[in-house]
Amino acid sequence: MKTLAFISRTLLLFIVFAIFLTCDVELDRDECDGTVAHEKIVNIKATVHCRDILNLPLKEKWIKLTFSKTPCGEPSKGQIFFEGLTDSQGNFSTTEANYSLRNLKDEIEIDVFSPDLGNTSDKDNSDIRVFSYNDFIEETIKIADITLIRKW
Repeated sequence: MKTLAFISRTLLLFIVFAIFLTCDVELDRDECDGTVAHEKIVNIKATVHCRDILNLPLKEKWIKLTFSKTPCGEPSKGQIFFEGLTDSQGNFSTTEANYSLRNLKDEIEIDVFSPDLGNTSDKDNSDIRVFSYNDFIEETIKIADITLIRKW
C-alpha cells in the first residue's frame, strides 16, 4: 500500500513538472526588460527655423518649445520649456537639455509650436520630433534642426 501511494505521488509530481515544462508561462515580464541598456547621459539642443513659402526668414515669430523624456513603458516626464522670438534670420535656438537614458526604447521628444506663424491650423504651426537611445552619442551634443513653414 505504501508503495502504491509513493508511486502515485511520484507520478503526480512528474505530470505537474511535465506540464510546467511544456507551458509557455511568462511571469509578469515587462516589455522593457529585454531592452535595458548601458546608462547614457545625453545632451540635446534645438534650432527652429521659421520660413515663408519662398524660404525667406520670418523674424519676430513667437516660438514655444518643450523637451521631454519618455522612458520605456512609462509616461512622459522631465519637461523643459523654452520660449521666445525668432531673430532677424528667422531662427530660435535653445540651450542644452540633459537626460539620462537607460533603455533602448527611451525617447526624447521635442514639441515645437509657433502661435503666430499664420497658418490656418495649429498642426501646420507645429512640429514634433522624437529621438531614441541609439540616436545619441555619449559626450556629444545632438542638435535638432526644425523648420516651420508659413504656407502662404
